[in-house]
Amino acid sequence: MTGVIGVLLRAKELGRIGVVTPLLEAMQSHGYWLSDEIIEHARELADETTESSDRTAPDDQ
Repeated sequence: MTGVIGVLLRAKELGRIGVVTPLLEAMQSHGYWLSDEIIEHARELADETTESSDRTAPDDQ
């Protein structure tokens, strides 16, 4: 079983998306429950720094 974070991390690994942080933050801001700690852990797994969270996700995602 894979959750949404696992799917996003795999998509990044496969080159389907560039960064996961803005997607997770958008989900969180739209009511999907994700704690800040979970997002931070996902960012660590994705090797995303503070600077990468400034990037924007594509509008169609």
